Formats: sequence, C-alpha cells, structure tokens
Amino acid sequence: MDPVDPVDPVDTLDPDATDADAEAVRRLSDRQEIADLCGRYATALDTKDWALLESCFAPAPVFVHPGGWRTTERVQTYAWRDGNRAVVAR
Repeated sequence: MDPVDPVDPVDTLDPDATDADAEAVRRLSDRQEIADLCGRYATALDTKDWALLESCFAPAPVFVHPGGWRTTERVQTYAWRDGNRAVVAR
C-alpha cells in the first residue's frame, strides 16, 4: 500500500477563508488520517504484515499511565502463533 503524499489542506484554502473554515478543513483532514491509520492497522493484522503493524505506531512512544507515571521504554508487541504468544516487535 503506497501512502498518499500529505498535503496540508489548510495551505490550499482560499486566502479569504475564515478561521472557522480552516478549522473545519483541518478537522476533516485529521479524521481522514485516523480512518486511514485504522485501515492500515486492520490490514496489517489480517495479513500478518508485522512491519506494517509496527508502522502504525509512533517510533518513540511515551506511555502515560492513568495514575500519572510515564515510561518511554519500548513495549513489546505480541501476536498469537500456533496457540503461543510470540514477540513480533520490540
């Protein structure tokens, strides 16, 4: 799957557009990016394409626990293979 070159839709707006128009366009663009990400994630799981699955996540994530503690330690990604849990990314 080839990603589409991102174009900032706000930069292509008419100069007379209002801030509300620009915000509406940005919101729609953000929603589409999220939908595309969900599609890539589902495709990666369905096809067992672990590289594609890993590309759905930030390269240096920060996990913030609801209790307040944070970690930047890379969390292992697991998948079930033949009834056993196997590490697919670190």
